[in-house]
Amino acid sequence: MNISDTIIAQATPLGYSGVSIIRMSGPDSITIVKKLTKTKKIQPRKATLKTIVSNGDDIVDSAIITCFPKPRSYTGEDVVEISCHGNPSVVETIISMATSRGARLAEPGEYTKRAFLNGKIDLIQAEGIMALIASKSIESVRVQQKILTGELSKKFIEIKTRLVNVLSELEHEMDISEDVANNNIVDSLGKSISTLMIKTKELIKSHKMGYYLSEGVSVVITGKPNVGKSTLLNQIIGSERAIVDKDPGTTRDIIDCEIKLLGVPVRFFDTAGIRETPVLVEKEGVIRAEKMILNADLVLNVYDKESDVIIKKNETSHIHILNKADLRKTKTVKKPIIHISAKTGEGVDLLMKNIVEHLGLNRLSSSSTYVSSVRQKNLLKSSLTSIKKANKLIKTNNLDMPLVAYELRSSLDFIDTILGKTTADDILNNVFSKFCVGK
Repeated sequence: MNISDTIIAQATPLGYSGVSIIRMSGPDSITIVKKLTKTKKIQPRKATLKTIVSNGDDIVDSAIITCFPKPRSYTGEDVVEISCHGNPSVVETIISMATSRGARLAEPGEYTKRAFLNGKIDLIQAEGIMALIASKSIESVRVQQKILTGELSKKFIEIKTRLVNVLSELEHEMDISEDVANNNIVDSLGKSISTLMIKTKELIKSHKMGYYLSEGVSVVITGKPNVGKSTLLNQIIGSERAIVDKDPGTTRDIIDCEIKLLGVPVRFFDTAGIRETPVLVEKEGVIRAEKMILNADLVLNVYDKESDVIIKKNETSHIHILNKADLRKTKTVKKPIIHISAKTGEGVDLLMKNIVEHLGLNRLSSSSTYVSSVRQKNLLKSSLTSIKKANKLIKTNNLDMPLVAYELRSSLDFIDTILGKTTADDILNNVFSKFCVGK
């Protein structure tokens, strides 16, 4: 990528539409659009109707031209947006005319990468832009908008500031004192490092909810054949998505569908009944079901007999459901089982409430800020590991202050990597390559 080039791309989706937007960024953007419109002057930051003409003075289109001179633009460079009619032939012609006058086609994510390189946003905000585009609910949009305004960055900067302060205090003491270990500064450092651990853990913990909002939740329905798994799936989504039959083994492949719970995309998976079977197709369905169970955020274990219920200790990601309540007179049991009738809908509302509570979705708040990137979470964990090592060292008898300082610097490096201050090119390329062309 050469950021001295002028780039161009369609910023709106491909296809026919009322309006398409073409975006240019770079030093020649304004010059090129003047050539396209045969205009000597275009007023900055004002939408202006112009006619785009070819070299032979043929009218290509009438378009709204808006110029954003640097540095007050999305990328920090001169940016031009052309709002033309949404015909692919018109868009292709305008882009071709621009490239013949010195622009080149933009790479995926190149506009946002330029915004990052020009200091308009940090890497956290860049990832927030990608997550905003892919958001599946208004709740997720609100959270990502908070990230774009820098709310999440502030939390990382707070940790960074605390690390810098502790390091400064530590290195100052090492410079002026020969015996830091017996100094009262050790207690102060210990308290500061403990606070750092708490703050970092809080951010790591927030990733779960952030991930749920951006990526969604997987809930697997499992149990023996013919206990009512498919009927339950149909009851949850309110339509006949899965085939229901009295003969066992109807469901062999995995059937899935998605609903929104408190703004979080929740995908339910109906799986093959778990049993020993000589039928190869059904056996493959059972194998797939068992794999799904291992990777699920929540497992709904469905039974139709109380004697079949098996509840293991510390099984927090499982809900146990006794189905076919409409066929039973007695429903009182001591075990933590939810009674439902997937056929009539009895108890399903209670089940949905339990699903929300088990996943912690009732604690979601659009006013909170969550870590939604796996990259950020993993680097936070690495930073926390270094802080823990420093915390352990500060409590030893034979205190090695330079080693404590080394661990704190390592922790600081991980935070800088999250913010994009010291991020390697291959990581940056990986982040921005996931963007669409035109963003």
